[in-house]
Amino acid sequence: MKRIDDNKTKAKRFYDRHRERRLRTARKWRRKNKDKISEYNREYARTHQEEISEHRKAYPEWYKETRRAQKREWSKKYPWRNVMYSMRQRCNDKKAINYKNYGGRGIKIEIDLRELRELWIFSGADEMKKPELHRIDNDGNYSMNNCKFIEGEEHRRIHRVGKGRPQDGRNRR
Repeated sequence: MKRIDDNKTKAKRFYDRHRERRLRTARKWRRKNKDKISEYNREYARTHQEEISEHRKAYPEWYKETRRAQKREWSKKYPWRNVMYSMRQRCNDKKAINYKNYGGRGIKIEIDLRELRELWIFSGADEMKKPELHRIDNDGNYSMNNCKFIEGEEHRRIHRVGKGRPQDGRNRR
């Protein structure tokens, strides 16, 4: 009995090791041939444009619904990605509504997605009802030392709401 289990674990280790090697090789090849791949994709889209558009016309609701479902699933699985997307939009996109309050004031993003995920886990944002990213120094950049996730109600209590006044009624100025 023990011998069969040993063989199974050996086979699994062998499979995992070779799977990792195949994945590494594939990643390396993709990095090396990135230009060829993107050119192939552009060429395919150009030559099959009519087919693709006809298919989309035939099933427009299906496409919309599956895309919505994918976005919902992605949001639940990786919620910190939405936070990163919002940060980038506020700080980098000049057409964004809040750009004047963030990027226009010189606030930059010094945190990457991996660090934001660590901050999400460290702050315990999974257990919060509505976690929001809070910058401790309001004039500081988005960095690991200056950010933390807090409850939405607490965040609104700390910062101004509406016409420059905090929710509890005190005037900050």
